[in-house]
Amino acid sequence: MNEKLLKIVEDQIEAENNAIEKAGEYATRVTHPILKSLLRGIQLDSMKHKEFLQAATSLIRGEAYAPGSLGALQQAIEAHISLESDSIDRLEKMIAETTNDHAVRVFGYILGDERRHHSFFRVLSRLEALPIIPDQLWDILDDGVGGS
Repeated sequence: MNEKLLKIVEDQIEAENNAIEKAGEYATRVTHPILKSLLRGIQLDSMKHKEFLQAATSLIRGEAYAPGSLGALQQAIEAHISLESDSIDRLEKMIAETTNDHAVRVFGYILGDERRHHSFFRVLSRLEALPIIPDQLWDILDDGVGGS
């Protein structure tokens, strides 16, 4: 069972590699800034998916994660929470101030990302250590906070 699943995951990793390459290629060929940004976003999502799939491969194989601490990152995490909060406030003001429907959509798209990032860092700030993978990190995946 595990070998069959690992093969499927391996095939998906290859598909993500292909998507990374193709989206990057397409992004270099277009000139419209919104379309270029969306293609780059797809490329980055595929990079993230590849890393998640590689981590899932380790989980399937029963490999444990090394203990670690978030203590050294706590100050950086708190600073990032503040950055995300400021970005959310600014984007909300931008949306309130514009009359251009297309700009509102762009700002709203970014605002959704910033809110997810803010939620992720708030959850991360409550963790003290990573003995393996705390339940809170699984909750982040379940809630869709960590990505788009």
